[in-house]
Amino acid sequence: MTTFEMQITNDGENYDHSSKFEFPQNPMTTNFPIQMDRTIQNVLYNSYHVITTGGGIKTRQIVGNGTFHGSTRKTSYNGLAGKIVSNYIQRFWLDSDTFFRFYGGSVKEVLNSEKNNFIDYTFSLNMTDPYVYKNTSGTFRSLEVTGVSDSDPHVTGAFTNNGNCDTIPVIEITNNNATPVTQVDIGDGATLATSVHTFTWYGSSIANGKTLIIYPYKMLNQTGKGDVWSTRIGYCEIDDAVVGSRNQNGTGSQPRITAGTTSQVFSYQITGAVDVDIVFKWYDAYTG
Repeated sequence: MTTFEMQITNDGENYDHSSKFEFPQNPMTTNFPIQMDRTIQNVLYNSYHVITTGGGIKTRQIVGNGTFHGSTRKTSYNGLAGKIVSNYIQRFWLDSDTFFRFYGGSVKEVLNSEKNNFIDYTFSLNMTDPYVYKNTSGTFRSLEVTGVSDSDPHVTGAFTNNGNCDTIPVIEITNNNATPVTQVDIGDGATLATSVHTFTWYGSSIANGKTLIIYPYKMLNQTGKGDVWSTRIGYCEIDDAVVGSRNQNGTGSQPRITAGTTSQVFSYQITGAVDVDIVFKWYDAYTG
């Protein structure tokens, strides 16, 4: 890490991309609350209570404040506001290596007649998932499986996640054969049967030369006119269009890479085709 200016870029873009808004001075404070996603049922007149949890973290609202100075103060404020009111998921870069994803929020311009050469501001950002990501050496981690040539179950090489939280990879399956792929099964253990989370794609096909991309989640336009947007979990697409159906066990999420691991393997099985490449892409995930 060599650069410390905070930035906001489009999701999928690295630090210093042309889509960036860069803070001329970093916010004075940026708060990262953490709250477990759980339900507590009080048991009347008792010394113990019922707690239900899956170990997740609630959606986090990041709050910050700062000041824009000088002749560009209004331009800077409008640049920040433009990112926050966007219909797209954004990345907030804490430094050149570390970011979190957010969608929308709020921003407030604080005017004061005694401060006519700068603008105080406050903002809040709604994180789309509760994790902060580290892009190792300026990019994502990846693991590739090439030349899958039969329909037997197999295992990948080992995954690494140095973070203190589980992380979920984007998965790309490319068919290099005239025979279509008709089903994909992937689990986060040494076998599909013993995997805690498994993902099955079916109900369509991957043609020769096409790539199926499986996202943990993606923000989509629901109306075709840009009016209504919604997050789709476990979204599968080919050529930017949703394709096929999916089935997720466990808590309804894709196979995940356990926190603090360097030796976890995934299991997979491809139905159809005889020459398939699979690429997993992910980031180390942290609470802060």
